[in-house]
Amino acid sequence: CEDIATGILEAVEEEQFDVLVCGAARDGDVGARRKNTAVSRVLRAQTDATIIVTRGPMPIGSRMTRRMRGLIQRRVPQLDRAGRIEIVERIQSNSQWNFDFVALMALSTVIAALGLIDNSAAVIIGAMLVAPLMTPLLGFALAIVQHNGRLARMTARSVALGFATAVGVGLLVGLASPHFQSPTPEMQARDWPQVLDLVIAFASGLAAAYASARPTLLAALPGVAIAAALVPPLVTTGLALRLAEFDIALGALLLFGVNMVAIVAAAALVLWSVGIAAARATNRRISFVAHGLIVITTLVAVALIIDPPQLQASRSLVAKVHDALPDEFRLPRVQVRGGLGAKTVQIDLGGREAPQKSLERRLLEIAREQLRDEATAVRVTYRYEALVSD
Repeated sequence: CEDIATGILEAVEEEQFDVLVCGAARDGDVGARRKNTAVSRVLRAQTDATIIVTRGPMPIGSRMTRRMRGLIQRRVPQLDRAGRIEIVERIQSNSQWNFDFVALMALSTVIAALGLIDNSAAVIIGAMLVAPLMTPLLGFALAIVQHNGRLARMTARSVALGFATAVGVGLLVGLASPHFQSPTPEMQARDWPQVLDLVIAFASGLAAAYASARPTLLAALPGVAIAAALVPPLVTTGLALRLAEFDIALGALLLFGVNMVAIVAAAALVLWSVGIAAARATNRRISFVAHGLIVITTLVAVALIIDPPQLQASRSLVAKVHDALPDEFRLPRVQVRGGLGAKTVQIDLGGREAPQKSLERRLLEIAREQLRDEATAVRVTYRYEALVSD
């Protein structure tokens, strides 16, 4: 027979039944609440038929998932079969670790490293447009939705090798730059993740996945790549290792990790919403990764909200520190860093002489007075600066 309804009707015509009992796989089939189900079609053809529809017990989680998907399918335009095949082929082909991927990754890293060293935001934006790292993250999200273990391994390999390439090339560019002696403001801006970074990355993942699913919206992907900012944190890590600035290197790694997890989780949600589903039995490992991403994203969001690693220094704190400095010092930056322990105030100074111990003790007193915490510590960094004139 062509379908279930036709088969049931043929069976009813061949032999008379007092009651017909059918099994239903979905909630909507029970009670014939949907017009195009097999039960509804049989009732329209045999108006005097008595049909009992049964369904096995379903866990509450599965019921909620089915209802949510049904609600989303009625609101979000779904991909047809040709569209699903196209997006899978496009993401899969662009996620492979090959010469093109390596070339673009290395070139984007060099551009980003030079932009960070030169403190040029425009050059860094150009590096984001060249970087191909967003595509394998979308591929990993697609593998999660499809329970495709082979695609998950391929995209994870591409992301891992891209990660190593960006950090390694960034370190080499830093070693090849003799005048690069201290972190630039563009590097310092990418040292620790904030709640805003998590929100931006999640929104970027939503936009990237939806634009990939709609061929007419592919032109929006370069803008999404700029918003996601995946390569600059990795390059910052390599450059910070060159300067032995391990605090900045660790913060940049955490920033990349937060961005990556949020993008994959958001992209998987969008791909699931537009109609992409598993084509085979559930892969337990992939299911474990999917649930792990949800848990990690939630925990990171809660941690960044409750105990942010970096806080905005108050105007009074900056003013007090500035007033305490002798005229020969310049104050580029004051930051407050939190954590599970005591807070640390990061004070960057520039001048022709290193700060004395008495000045460091005074800055510590100001920090503890302003933050009202005797456990507060102060980290003072100094860079030699001299004004040369004719």
